[in-house]
Amino acid sequence: MQQHDWSSIFRSSHVTPLLRSLHWLSVAACIRFKTLLLAYKSKNGPVPSYMRSMVKARSVPQVDDKHRDYFLSWLQ
Repeated sequence: MQQHDWSSIFRSSHVTPLLRSLHWLSVAACIRFKTLLLAYKSKNGPVPSYMRSMVKARSVPQVDDKHRDYFLSWLQ
């Protein structure tokens, strides 16, 4: 198997087509991903205090087996 020299490929080519090819998420999924990423970083990462205060932790409700399928479908 031949190994590629990725540094020379990326150095000699434009980055715009590469960035466009990476945008494979739908708009709704992209918004959800960015929102969840911001919430995760606000809770676990080094962020300013005003961002940390915007995210509040909440407890996950206990779901019995009878309602588990409904709850999981609601999360998706």
